[in-house]
Amino acid sequence: SAMNPQVSRSSSWDEFVKEFMEKYFEWNPDFAVYQGRHEYDGVFPDWTPEGLKKKVEWLKKERNAALAFDAKSLDERQVFERDYLVSTIDKDVFWLEAAELPYRNPTFYNMDPNVYVARPYAPLETRLKAYTKYAKNVPKAADQIRKNLRTPLPKTYIDIGRITFGGIASYFENDVPGVFKKVKDETLQNEFRTANGEAIK
Repeated sequence: SAMNPQVSRSSSWDEFVKEFMEKYFEWNPDFAVYQGRHEYDGVFPDWTPEGLKKKVEWLKKERNAALAFDAKSLDERQVFERDYLVSTIDKDVFWLEAAELPYRNPTFYNMDPNVYVARPYAPLETRLKAYTKYAKNVPKAADQIRKNLRTPLPKTYIDIGRITFGGIASYFENDVPGVFKKVKDETLQNEFRTANGEAIK
């Protein structure tokens, strides 16, 4: 409404936030799954240096767009949201760019499959399909991680990496099959076994 810019600015803020969240889930599919967005099941972020650089560029662009909303045109909730969104972006950009976390610290990478295994968000068969998709994507994700981490790493980081990723491999092997063995569909089970074997490797 040209008559009242305040109305249009403040409703366009709500649209902006909605769009930001949708794109944020696309950039962070692992995070999206934990928020209950199961269309992202089994998908890893793009952890290539190019992918990480594009993500930082997108975050900076969104930060500028958020700050272009004048606080005077927003209500109290929206001002809080704007400040929170900007601080979330600042945190993400700091860890990605200034701290170079993806290149220096294995704890940056979340490969935890527990959401598919232990969280009963859907029937077991659906979760088996989601886990299988996840397992199929593990080799590519692991390759990106291996290429990103710059050596030499501090011994403590190496230990953390070994415990975390070594623990996941034995979890794939020893715990996961038992959880999904109740699924009687042989095609799904074969697909699962193949994908899980590659993920363990």
